[in-house]
Amino acid sequence: MQGTLGNSCMAGVPRKVLALYCDNPTVCQMVILYDDNGAIVDGKYKSDKIKGRAILWTPTKGDKYMDRIYTINQADEDLFKKYAAKNGWWSKESQSAGADFTIVRGNESKDSPTIKVQLEVANFDYYPYLDSLCYINRKKKTLTNDDNANYDDCLTDTFDDDDYDEDEDDN
Repeated sequence: MQGTLGNSCMAGVPRKVLALYCDNPTVCQMVILYDDNGAIVDGKYKSDKIKGRAILWTPTKGDKYMDRIYTINQADEDLFKKYAAKNGWWSKESQSAGADFTIVRGNESKDSPTIKVQLEVANFDYYPYLDSLCYINRKKKTLTNDDNANYDDCLTDTFDDDDYDEDEDDN
């Protein structure tokens, strides 16, 4: 595997690092592009491998926002953007990390939008690296890209194998 998907700092992290995503299903979902080697099962395409992914956030105001797109092949980024536009979602114009960015939806664009997500659960032992909505307020249970907001932490730490005790690995 290569591309941004294979080089992601989140590739191979233990499940416990992904708890923020898993425990907030009403505001956080995953958009997945499966590889071409799957099969149709019960009317749906299934595969054990993916070639692209992006987090889909449901903000407190406005339409859904698809965060940074990670793919094996950069050309597949356009498929994600078209899919987002077809569904009425905003997506990042440029696939980079950072809290200041432009979002697009078809021919529309917004420079430096403020996006805020109301989490159901915000307190975890481990947190994932967040590309855009990196500022967390645990007490208010919010994520945002607004560095002027009242926040506890900026979730932009990357991970390596030394960050986890192998006995606690619940992968």
